[in-house]
Amino acid sequence: MRVQIKSFIKSVIIVQVLLTVSVEVFAYPKKIHQANGLIYIPSGFYHPLRKVEGRNVRMRSFYIKEGFVTNQEFLEFVKANPEWRRSRIKRIFADRSYLINWENDTTLNSGTGRQVDPSAPVAFVSWFAAKAYCHWKGVELPSFDELQYAIEILGKRTSKRCMNAASSLRQNNRPWEWVEDINSFGVALQQSDSQSEVSSPLCAGAAVEFNNISDYELLRRFSYLSSIKPYYCEPNLSFRWIIKILR
Repeated sequence: MRVQIKSFIKSVIIVQVLLTVSVEVFAYPKKIHQANGLIYIPSGFYHPLRKVEGRNVRMRSFYIKEGFVTNQEFLEFVKANPEWRRSRIKRIFADRSYLINWENDTTLNSGTGRQVDPSAPVAFVSWFAAKAYCHWKGVELPSFDELQYAIEILGKRTSKRCMNAASSLRQNNRPWEWVEDINSFGVALQQSDSQSEVSSPLCAGAAVEFNNISDYELLRRFSYLSSIKPYYCEPNLSFRWIIKILR
């Protein structure tokens, strides 16, 4: 009798777990939780810009940094990791513009001349440096699709904080930002260009790889990221990070 009861309880627990997983997989995201400068993006289905098999892909839930990594935050990183200081970084990881607006390796301002705002988004950093920062902090760069998915989710909310976060992610009067999968952009363009004679005013033949070529701002972002190399350090290019939730 006791064996049957234990077996029954175990079966009930398994059913509850399966139901919980099913709800997470199939329910459309409805809640956004915000705390400590992070915004929670629930799992859900997303219609990507670039064509994939099937119409939608499932995105895992993650936390995304509300703002960009700041000069002060990146300064703490280079102080702890001397190999990423301006005078020591290897040229294969960053061009000569790396942190060029800082006073020196570990100083933002000297008190004279143009001042660097410690709370402003860090600029003149390469993709390699952004990746190294994320590794040091135990987080990850978001992919292009993860950024776009976050924009879609936040765009459905009416709170001021959510709208501000969505505006930041859309780069309205903000810097561009590095994404994890930057190296896949050039490959996508080359494959598209070799497979079609149709061209786009923004991305050559890449338009044939897109699900929606009417979203100008999204195409502009894709075009920009497709035109830069991982070692580039630009004045209008920064980054943020995410924490993926494994379920």
